[in-house]
Amino acid sequence: KNQIDDSGCESIAKALKVNSTLSQLDRRENKFSRVGFSAIALALHTNSALAQLHVDDNQIDDDGSMAIAEALKVNKNLTRLDLDANRIGDDGCCAIATALKTNVTLKYLELGDNKIGVIGATAIAEALPTNISLIHLCLRYNFVYEKGCVDLAKMLHTNRTLTHFNLSGNHIGVGGAVALAEVLKHNTALTQLHLTDNGIGPEGGAALAEGLKLNRSIVSLALDSNGIGAVCGDIVQALGPQSRVEVLELYDNNIGIAGAHRIALGLQSNKVLRELDLWSNGISDEGCVAIAVALKSNRTLEHLNLAANKLGDEGCTALADMCLTNKTLTAMELNWNSIGDDGAEAIAAALRTNEHILSLNLNGNRIGNRGGTAIMNAIKANRTLSILDIAKNEFTREVGEAIYSTKHIQITV
Repeated sequence: KNQIDDSGCESIAKALKVNSTLSQLDRRENKFSRVGFSAIALALHTNSALAQLHVDDNQIDDDGSMAIAEALKVNKNLTRLDLDANRIGDDGCCAIATALKTNVTLKYLELGDNKIGVIGATAIAEALPTNISLIHLCLRYNFVYEKGCVDLAKMLHTNRTLTHFNLSGNHIGVGGAVALAEVLKHNTALTQLHLTDNGIGPEGGAALAEGLKLNRSIVSLALDSNGIGAVCGDIVQALGPQSRVEVLELYDNNIGIAGAHRIALGLQSNKVLRELDLWSNGISDEGCVAIAVALKSNRTLEHLNLAANKLGDEGCTALADMCLTNKTLTAMELNWNSIGDDGAEAIAAALRTNEHILSLNLNGNRIGNRGGTAIMNAIKANRTLSILDIAKNEFTREVGEAIYSTKHIQITV
């Protein structure tokens, strides 16, 4: 971030025309517009070295996008183009889409946080069936809506190169989710799909669960902030023997106790999931107990996020009991709950014998001197825990300093 303006960009462009060694140019978070960027785009007509161009968070508009589109038609070296957080609309996106029909080198394209609507999304959808190079496409937080999503989904039925697709924050709704669910049943190339904040709801979530039952390629799936509710449990249960999903993000979905029980049922038989994010879902102690019991027999989950879930001592004690037998879980995030001294003492007892937990977050709970002292004594005996965040609790400064004095691990108090 250097506050480079258009004149600075023009100077860089002149250098690029003769430079034959620079492979990456990062000019993000500056203040140049289409004028400066167009100069850089023109330089790419002849530059034969630059492979990555990062110009996110500037003031590039449709005219600037049209300039880089012309460059993409002839440039044979650029593999990554980051245009996030600019002022690109449908016209600029359409120009880039046209270039993608013939470009054979670009692999990563970031167009998030712009002003792209249905027309731009449809243009991308029409270009990618013939594109043979693009593997990563980010359209997050634009204005694709259901219609644009449906068109993109049609493209995914035939495209065999795209592996990473981010459509978060595009208001795709139930219809968009249903269209993508059909894609999941047949597409074998897509490995990462991000659909955060799209108003998918329970109906859209149920459709995605059905699609996941047949999918054999998705490794990472983000469905945060979609109001899916208890149906999130059906999504976890859909990850059967055929599934390859290792990372599942479901935070802020109002899962509740009923959904937590359904998630627990899925975890009992799941054999691939490594990371599960359930932050802020109103799971409470009862739901937490169900998940903890399920994890006693689970042998794959490594990272569990239960932050901000209204957990108290009962839920924490259940998790501590699980840690006595579970040998795969390495990280737990229990921050911003209501865990007190009893829960902290239970965790401390588990830490004395557990040899697998590497990271534990207890920030923002209600742990007092008794619980803090128990944790301090436990980490003195534990030789595997490497990161502990126990800040913003209710123990005294003296207890906090005593905990911090245990220097063999990284501690935040």
